[in-house]
This record gives sequence, structure tokens and C-alpha cells, in this order.
Amino acid sequence: MSPWKLYDDLICAIPENISVSSCSVGHNWTVVISSEDGAGIAKTIDSCSVPYSYDGQMTGAPLRQIAELSKSWNFIEAAIGVAAIGAYYNHPSRVGSCGAEHPAASGGTKNVFDIYREAAVGRKVTVVGSFPALEERLGTVCELTVLERDPSSGELPDPAC
Repeated sequence: MSPWKLYDDLICAIPENISVSSCSVGHNWTVVISSEDGAGIAKTIDSCSVPYSYDGQMTGAPLRQIAELSKSWNFIEAAIGVAAIGAYYNHPSRVGSCGAEHPAASGGTKNVFDIYREAAVGRKVTVVGSFPALEERLGTVCELTVLERDPSSGELPDPAC
């Protein structure tokens, strides 16, 4: 099986008629907003990697095309691509079909880790990235492992994956 199969499957489902409304690459986070007002966010990894391969305009480009950047070995491009994938799937009209609950469904009062707490009970759970209050929300009910680029005490560096 191709190591890119998950990405290919996610990208393949993005319709060609959705475009990028905006793209912002910040010091810590990269955000992509779609033409249907979906929003995706990814960690910006600002470190040496391969040169940029995409030289086109982001705004107005097909979201699916930008999502392909998730497979780039240029970490900035990869962040843009992952955020583009998120912009499609993190939309109130389809997030439920992914087995998730959109924050708008709870009036924005639930944390994603509260939503999946029951499913985590007694299991081995790995989270990519350190999140506020993660240990309090999940650490008491499961065997929690956190993979982090810049790990704190009790976390593992992301190459541990």
C-alpha cells in the first residue's frame, strides 16, 4: 500500500468546484479558508526542507489542487496542503459524516477531546501535537502518548511516530 494512500483518499473526495478564499502562513499556524467557508489549520513547520514546488496563486486556486501540497516535502507547502484538506472536511455540512461532531453543534462549548473522551476509555491513544488541557481531558482515562515537534516533559518528539 502507498504511504500516501490516506492523503490520496482525502484529496480525491474534494470536489473540483471549491476554491481557496484565503491562505495565511504564520509563524506557528497555517490557515486555509475555502470558498464554502470551511476552515482548516495546520502547524507551520518553519525549518529547512526542499525548495518550493508550487509557484501559483493560492487565492482562487482549486482547493483540491492546493490539498495535493500535503504530500510535499517542503514543510510550508505541506502545512498549506493539510490545512486545505481540513478546510474541506471541517465544514458543518460534512464533519458528521467523518464521525466527528462540529463545535457549532454544541454551541461551541465542547472541546474535541471531550467529544472523544468516552471512546478513549481504557485504550492506547496517541495525539499528534500538544494541546491545552489535553492531559486533564484524556490522560486520566487512557494510556496517552503525545507526539510533539518541541516536546515538553512526558511528551515524545514527533520522530517517535
